[in-house]
Amino acid sequence: MEEWLAGNEIPGTPARTRGPQRDRLVLDASDLMLATGVRPGEVLAIRRKDCIQLADGRWRVSITGTITTDKATKKLVRKPKPKTKNSVGTIIVADFAVPTLTRLLEATGEDPEALLFTTRTGGLVDPRKLSGQLRKARGSNFAWVTPKSFRKTVGTRVKRKMGLDAASEQLRHGSTRITERFYVDDPEDVADYTDALAAGWTRDE
Repeated sequence: MEEWLAGNEIPGTPARTRGPQRDRLVLDASDLMLATGVRPGEVLAIRRKDCIQLADGRWRVSITGTITTDKATKKLVRKPKPKTKNSVGTIIVADFAVPTLTRLLEATGEDPEALLFTTRTGGLVDPRKLSGQLRKARGSNFAWVTPKSFRKTVGTRVKRKMGLDAASEQLRHGSTRITERFYVDDPEDVADYTDALAAGWTRDE
């Protein structure tokens, strides 16, 4: 993604030859999604006041809304609640994304309502635009990468380290069944049947 941001050609995406510089929004949003497991609309809805530095130096973000298109007006709005009631919660930001978070906070000024992510003119960012930029920034070599794959990666890594309940809590699911079925990319372990294979094989088998 850094190569894409610099304007260079990457497989599947030509180099930038004119026009405005490429927007690093997709890199910063990807960092925070991988550091928290939040959805695209949720990361775009994080405000300055949703970010709190704890006594131990770590950062916590509150997920309290999402960016979506109003069905009546067809305009982007910040909906004051995420996708589901279980989606509301606070999440500790993984250390690798703290520099990104603090840089975004510095850029927002002092307004507690200020969003971390806005367009060049200060408007709301459409989650569809974020997905479109990601398609360009990932290139053809990483065509499988999507915002949902970030969320699955978080779920899988937390599950492997802390267990399924922890992964479900991290992703703010109402049921571990949802996490296990859709957001954990772990192969099922096969029981140990090596005793049946220990004697080797005969020509008749």
